[in-house]
Amino acid sequence: MTNSDWIKYAFSFDVPFKPGTYWKYNNFGPYLTSCIIQKRTGQRLVDYLKPRFFYPLGITNPQWEEDPEGRTLGTGNLMMSCDEMSRCRPGFFGWYFRGQTVGWAVLG
Repeated sequence: MTNSDWIKYAFSFDVPFKPGTYWKYNNFGPYLTSCIIQKRTGQRLVDYLKPRFFYPLGITNPQWEEDPEGRTLGTGNLMMSCDEMSRCRPGFFGWYFRGQTVGWAVLG
């Protein structure tokens, strides 16, 4: 992308449908959420999530691609080992056993 201001670029697109009437995935939602978290916390998303998500799962050095302004993308390009990546699903959804959550969950 040639535009260095990705937030401005994200808001430059027309939204032809009313919210809740049409669905089409794009990366702007997760990216803008990451930008909001960074603005509110003063930390890159990856750094904010280290003690809250990555470290409890034993993920010691996650790397996430950034935009030209140094904001974590929050979409794809999250880099870690295969072993570490296999630990992410339980962290997002909790460990479920017979309908009960076992351990902690970020979502779920």
